[in-house]
Amino acid sequence: MDWSSFRLSTRLQLSPIVTEKIYTLIAEIDAIKNTFRLTDKLLPQTIDRLTQSVIVTSTGASNRIEGNRLSDDEVEALYKSMHIKSFKTRDEQEVAGYLDMLEHVFSHHDAIPIKESSILQLHQDMLTYSETTEAIINLAQTALKRKIKAEKLSVSFLILRRHILRRRKCKSLSTGISGL
Repeated sequence: MDWSSFRLSTRLQLSPIVTEKIYTLIAEIDAIKNTFRLTDKLLPQTIDRLTQSVIVTSTGASNRIEGNRLSDDEVEALYKSMHIKSFKTRDEQEVAGYLDMLEHVFSHHDAIPIKESSILQLHQDMLTYSETTEAIINLAQTALKRKIKAEKLSVSFLILRRHILRRRKCKSLSTGISGL
């Protein structure tokens, strides 16, 4: 059979309207494919700026989905001052970890195998600066190693949560007293 003269509309028996829509979508896909080819011709500085923009925008949006209140401008300021490694709020801690993880993915995407252990490692890396999360992860890992029963683990989490809340309350009180 000669496939070169065998039309799409004949093979699939589609209406002319549907066939036209398919051709339009294929043309759009082709245009996007050509756009990606143009990235090979961009200057490295332009690619770096675009990458930074994607990292900041993606980080802000992803963390806002989780309830984070930092704006893209605040995320960008945090991204530019990542060398500090000391953050005032939990929101900043979460965003800093996400920025580090996303930058790592952009830089080493070809060396990261797509498997469960890699995803779990990226998630753990993302929580690097989060004090509360780090304490809970350490407790959970210890519990798994010792095979603590679920009831004891939940009690430990409650105790840890109370301890963290008490610590935060003491910090806010001391900050309020020192401000007098």
